[in-house]
Amino acid sequence: MQDSDDRYEDDSSRCRRDGDGNFYSVTVRLDVAYSGDEDINNISLSMEHSDAFVTDSSSLVVPKILGTGGGGRPNTPTTLYVRFKVSNHILPTSLTVRVMASYVTSSNEPRISSCEFELPLCLACQVVMPIKNPKFMFTLDTNRPPPKLSQLFGDIIAPAMGQFPDLERSVSNVMSVKYFARDCDVTILVSKKAGRFRLQGGDFEALWLVARVLVDRLYELHSDDAESAKNGGAFAVSFQDKLPLSDYFRLVVGHFGVRAKLVQTTKALEQQAHQFRVVQKRLLMRYKDKNPTPLGHLDTLLMQSYESLMQNGDRAKELQENMALAANRLSCATNLLLLLVQYKNGLSRAEAKLLAHYLSPTVSDSIDQGWHEQTNASMMHLLRTVLARSGRDQSNIAQPLRPLDDTQRLKKHIQLVCDRLGKGLRLIRPRSKKKQKNKNNNN
Repeated sequence: MQDSDDRYEDDSSRCRRDGDGNFYSVTVRLDVAYSGDEDINNISLSMEHSDAFVTDSSSLVVPKILGTGGGGRPNTPTTLYVRFKVSNHILPTSLTVRVMASYVTSSNEPRISSCEFELPLCLACQVVMPIKNPKFMFTLDTNRPPPKLSQLFGDIIAPAMGQFPDLERSVSNVMSVKYFARDCDVTILVSKKAGRFRLQGGDFEALWLVARVLVDRLYELHSDDAESAKNGGAFAVSFQDKLPLSDYFRLVVGHFGVRAKLVQTTKALEQQAHQFRVVQKRLLMRYKDKNPTPLGHLDTLLMQSYESLMQNGDRAKELQENMALAANRLSCATNLLLLLVQYKNGLSRAEAKLLAHYLSPTVSDSIDQGWHEQTNASMMHLLRTVLARSGRDQSNIAQPLRPLDDTQRLKKHIQLVCDRLGKGLRLIRPRSKKKQKNKNNNN
């Protein structure tokens, strides 16, 4: 095994350490086997994961994997170990890691195989003593009696018992976690009677990952519910409160503002670089002149231009880092909004997945046509097609992507999409009984 990309070397300054100076990390074992008859060479393994996690290398090369030789059974798999560390400044947008293996067969045909796995929640956060910080909050309702939090989150509660002995008294219905990134906190409070879960914390975007894990584990807990009919149908999660669009729009505006500053700084940097080259060229011409004339403070102007150029370069670098952080916060917040929209309006998984393609949690940092322009165009497309109020409002003509001067239209269109979904309009319209009957007759 050999590393194939040096760009992913360890960046210790961006990874979280404990009190003893050790990295918070987990080591994942990957078993790679091949079920074909012939051997394959140079298998390239690449991994896709949230930027909040850091690996020694996101791409690996296995020199050779033996085939079955016609025996019908795969040989002993090749075992690889990948260490994942956690960032100290970016929140995880997902715990999912996707591994893709690409190779070429003996007949020179390219092949790709992929699989996914989940990193443990303990790599993203740790349980702490209960924190009261209701700056941002929302409540999820279920149609089942609430389980104990120790039953849902035993994997992260058990390690914290040794550090916090008093945790056992409160962990049945209250649990607080702190992310390793930015020390953001999230608290889950469980109703003692009704199946209600309140999530609260000091950062809106930090609520996303804990909410996602909570919902997934609730569905997993009730996946084999034998008393579905007795308990009022299959297990379901719902959101009854008003969508927190004002909190979400605050992050949309914040990302747009950082992006606008970066555009201005980049333009100023281009102008100052041009000025520096012009002054430098004139100064070189003076030095090459056989009959030199006074410099006329060109050397001073060159030095000032250079200092201004370096200052704006540092400013642009700082803004790029700020925009990456703002993009991460917006990505987490978009995921959270999509989750709440799904359970508020009872969207199916297919509808929720489709909506995520339009209101994408993947935030692009492009300056000319970024996330804001793409999302605005996507929202307008929905409002003119499947979410149109009437046939007169429908239009399939694609609108050009134009740079936005502000976020007012974008916020309005997102608000309209959420309102129309709340009024019963759907992204995937059910087939009419007549069409379904005609299809069955044709079959």
